[in-house]
Amino acid sequence: MKKTDEKQQSARRDRLLCHLPPRLADAVVYTAQRHAKLWDNLEEVRLRLDGVMCAVAQNKTIALCERTGGRVYADATELGQTLLSLCGHSVHSYDKEMCTGAFVTPDGFRVALAGWVNTQNGAVTAYRRIDTLIIRIPGRRRGCGAQLLGMVCPKQAREDVPDRAPTEAPPSSIVSTLIYAPPGQGKTTLLRDLIHQMTKTWRGVVIDPTAELYDPQDYRDCFADFLIGYDMEQGIRIATRNMNAQVMFCDEIGSPEQTRAVLYAQNSGVPLIATAHGDSPQRLLSRPGLRRLHGSGVFAQYIGVTRAGEAFRYAVHRREDIAL
Repeated sequence: MKKTDEKQQSARRDRLLCHLPPRLADAVVYTAQRHAKLWDNLEEVRLRLDGVMCAVAQNKTIALCERTGGRVYADATELGQTLLSLCGHSVHSYDKEMCTGAFVTPDGFRVALAGWVNTQNGAVTAYRRIDTLIIRIPGRRRGCGAQLLGMVCPKQAREDVPDRAPTEAPPSSIVSTLIYAPPGQGKTTLLRDLIHQMTKTWRGVVIDPTAELYDPQDYRDCFADFLIGYDMEQGIRIATRNMNAQVMFCDEIGSPEQTRAVLYAQNSGVPLIATAHGDSPQRLLSRPGLRRLHGSGVFAQYIGVTRAGEAFRYAVHRREDIAL
């Protein structure tokens, strides 16, 4: 399975090169030849208007170089060509998603944008100029969430074999969990694998507004259904009322408007597995929305994630042990 994952990741990196203008794609290849393991661990490529282009691998930032030895600076034409390719040559199809600051391409890349915008009542209505494109390659490491699975489903008997379906256990054995970490530590990669492992047994519904978790190849053999493009409140209501979910999954919660939706999930009795940005329970719960969820007992535990190379380390905090 590891060889299969590596083959799939290599294919994704090759597709990324196809989105870049030839000069920029060649800079990625050339820099990867000069830096050991850059290509195997490539996570992001970042383009900045008239700024140095760089790559991120294992959370390290590496400036890209041309074969002449100079650093690479992307111009407006190259940024425009890259964006057009990522959007499938239909930028207007992604207007709504782009106004949120990011969108997911049909081939699974998450693209974040920055630049000059127009706003109305505090909401972004259009981009006047895009200065930054950050193209993130989705992580696929089948079996990486095996240890995390044991924390979320502690009463479940399992063999320590990645990709094997868990033995049958009632949904009540699932512990509602909030997984937290600073950006770049692998929360979403872990959540993808956790969804894959858990939905081999249980009917899982994934509320995935931006399609960042979705990949049809990952979940073909699972009981996982995806609600893509829905806002969180609408998605949670559909999952509980219409889809008979046994477990729900959400990525990157925390805004005040999401609080009501997550409280509804608690009242429905369906366990929720979610992620949020934060480096400690105290800082995590300093945010009003998450503090309210904590006070309502939505999550029975909080699991902090840090990455050390290809491994993950966990800090588990029971709700009752957290002093605010």
